[in-house]
Formats: sequence, C-alpha cells, structure tokens
Amino acid sequence: MHKIDFIYSNKPIEYEFSMKFMKNKVEKIISSKENQAIWLLEHPNIYTLGRSAVKSDIKNNINIPYIDTDRGGKITYHGPGQKIIYIMLNLKEIFNNQPDIKLFINMLGKWIITILNKNNILAYIDNENIGVWVKDNNINKKIASIGIKLKKWISYHGIALNINPNMSYFNNINPCGILNCKMTSIYKENNKLIENYKLNEMIKNTFLKNFNFELGNEYKI
Repeated sequence: MHKIDFIYSNKPIEYEFSMKFMKNKVEKIISSKENQAIWLLEHPNIYTLGRSAVKSDIKNNINIPYIDTDRGGKITYHGPGQKIIYIMLNLKEIFNNQPDIKLFINMLGKWIITILNKNNILAYIDNENIGVWVKDNNINKKIASIGIKLKKWISYHGIALNINPNMSYFNNINPCGILNCKMTSIYKENNKLIENYKLNEMIKNTFLKNFNFELGNEYKI
C-alpha cells in the first residue's frame, strides 16, 4: 500500500508560492525522495486562467489579481471560504503502470461526492462539464472545480471545493468557461458551517478509503 502525506495550511497561501512548492514537491516524488501528497489550503482572492482559458470569459472589470497557470481548464475564482485540495499523486502507481487520466478525474469527482454526502448534499458528475454538481429546483449548480496538470504522470493542481466563499466573485466571469453557469457552496446547500479541522479530517479519511492509501506524514506549512 502506498503512503500519502497530508499537508495543512491554516493561513491563506499566495498562489505563486503554492505553485513553486508543488513543482518542487513533484520533483521529489518523481525522484522517490518523498511520499505522494495532498495539500489542503485556501488562497487570497484571485482568478486563475488554465491553458484553455479565453479572455472573453471575463465579463466585468476584475478588481482582484488574475494569473495564467499551466493547469487544464479555463478561468475560475479562488478565495477565502474555498477549500483548495492540491493533489500530487503518481498515476502509474494508482493504475498499475496503465495511467488513465479520464478515470482519475472521475475518481476525484467521486471522492468529492463522498465528502458532500457526509454533509447531507447529493451531488453528481456531469459528463459534459468537468467538476462536481448539485441540482436545486431542477437547476444545475457547480460546487467543485477540478483542474489537473501532469509531469511524468505525477499530478499537481487539483480541486477547488466551495465551502462558504463570497459567491459574488463568480459573477465577474464565466466559471470554467461555462455560459450562465450557476455556482453554489456547501453553506448555500445545507446552511451549515463546517469547522476547518473537521473538514480536513473528512477529506483525509475519505481519500484514504477511496484511493486505498496508507497515511504517511502530516505537517503544516
């Protein structure tokens, strides 16, 4: 059974720092110097544009920074109240030397669905639009976004799960390039706030079960 480290950040992490940290971590995983890892954090307010992003998805004047990234996907918002789950995993190990990126994305979505179910929220995967969705009064709303980058079959970037962010920031963009995309959060769906440490434990425990990993080190940065 493979070991996974869990890294926690209690204060918002600047986006540029997180990219440098992840890329350094990926190199150490490639060279087998460190375990695979999941990093749980939040970012200050920022918009990020993936490799397929287009400027026309910016609808209003942006009053917070935006940055081009090397992840897949289009434009999205990050900020306080949104749990970022950065995923540094070896797909060759997960899939016995036959890595399947589509199946991997599907597994990530099902993991998030498990977490949402524990919070009394029914969610689903949309085969046409990557991410995790809920249906409210027959309206489809996106609650989590997924964007992954691979280097030598080691993943980085990851998942943005809306806990209780300022949802108005999504109004300035077409989230993930989807016209008229409705966004939602755990708080908007169940009117409950989750304590951060409880959410981190939930994310960790469901990952270990869903992906069949053994817990390695846990530390904060």
